[in-house]
Amino acid sequence: MRFLNKLRYVMYVFVSLLSISGCSYKKVKPDKEILSIQNSTQDSIDQNLSMPVSEQCLKTGLSCEQAIGIALQNSDSLQAKFKELGVAKADLVQAGLYSNPHLLAIFQFATPNRLHFDTYIQIIGSWNVSDLWVVPRRKKVSQDQLEIVTFDIMETILDIRLGIQKAYTNCLCANAQVYHAQELLRLAQKLYNCAQQQPKDKVGFMLDMHRAQVFVEQIRIAVAQALFEQRNAFINLASALGVSISGDPILLTDQLTSIAGVEGYILPESIEHHPKILKAQLKIRREKNRKSFEKSRFLNDFSLGFYWNNTPSNDMTAAGAAPAFVGPTIGLSVPCFDTNYAQVARAEFLIHKAEHDYANVKDSLLAYIASCRAEMSTAQMIIDYYAQIVDAYENFIEYENDNFKLAKFGSVSELNIHLSDLFDRKKDMLKAYTQLRHAIASFEHATGGKLCA
Repeated sequence: MRFLNKLRYVMYVFVSLLSISGCSYKKVKPDKEILSIQNSTQDSIDQNLSMPVSEQCLKTGLSCEQAIGIALQNSDSLQAKFKELGVAKADLVQAGLYSNPHLLAIFQFATPNRLHFDTYIQIIGSWNVSDLWVVPRRKKVSQDQLEIVTFDIMETILDIRLGIQKAYTNCLCANAQVYHAQELLRLAQKLYNCAQQQPKDKVGFMLDMHRAQVFVEQIRIAVAQALFEQRNAFINLASALGVSISGDPILLTDQLTSIAGVEGYILPESIEHHPKILKAQLKIRREKNRKSFEKSRFLNDFSLGFYWNNTPSNDMTAAGAAPAFVGPTIGLSVPCFDTNYAQVARAEFLIHKAEHDYANVKDSLLAYIASCRAEMSTAQMIIDYYAQIVDAYENFIEYENDNFKLAKFGSVSELNIHLSDLFDRKKDMLKAYTQLRHAIASFEHATGGKLCA
């Protein structure tokens, strides 16, 4: 009966400890971090991640901002990054947990040849006291890593946005090239009809006819090439959007030329809030906290506890019962050989590496911004030049065409050459508009924000 009472007491202790562990359970959900990402995205690039974009706009009309929203909600790479956020959150929770107390129970059963038949129990309990200075420092390292993953997600969002902006612009350019090629084909056919209506006894009539016909066929090839490039552009856009790829043109609501000049934008003055900069700064702080954590592990196995037993001794009571003994216990690993100095040195190297990485990221971003500024200015200047050239060509061709109809001067060959030159200049101007839009998108990507007109 006495044995059962003692065993019941030990079981009460175990059940109490298990019930405490059940109360300490905590769900791991990075809701706070996801909300922070949504707010930052809304503030920096005016994109609401919490509001899904209907893919119905692919049929009714798709703007660039809607395309970005669809790409963000369909991106597998972004969803994988959010899972990394959950992993980092779980690591943070785990890093903040203290070690479980250690409980050891020893039972001694009496053998039949003993004078006194009894069962004796020893109980030893201990807890790693070094967690008091190790866990807070370890938690700081995991907290920094969680924030690094957060800014890594912001960087991924900017990358997806840049890819969509460029793919969308390429589709706009492809649409415009198809339109101009078809317009040139219409003019070439009109010119061919005019050539047919010339007097048959005119010198060079058959030559003009053949040249006009050849020119029409050449423009048909140009139209086919433009349609091919258009199809490829929309395939790339559909792939970036994460929707079914058919290659059929999507109705786009934006216009290639509907952008303000470079001087019409308010350019940001600082890059200190760019996710790359903030992530590089956090890596420096993480390595500094890691160094503090490694230093705290100089003595990371220091435990305190208690000892209780009723083991028989020479000192017996009058009733023959064994007295109970209670006392404290102390345990530690004596740092004679491993003082964790190598890990501290490693952390110092990581600090210096992170500082150099930060300087490199900052220099690269500044160079990227300077390059984007130069490209924006150059593209704007080229657009202005080509606008004047195209306007002059159109006026000249209109004048030449009118005189050709009146048979005053001019030939089919000359008109073909000028029409072909006009088409090439319009293509060059479309490329300049595309270059300007790409440069603006790259500038926004480099500064981590949205340019305000």
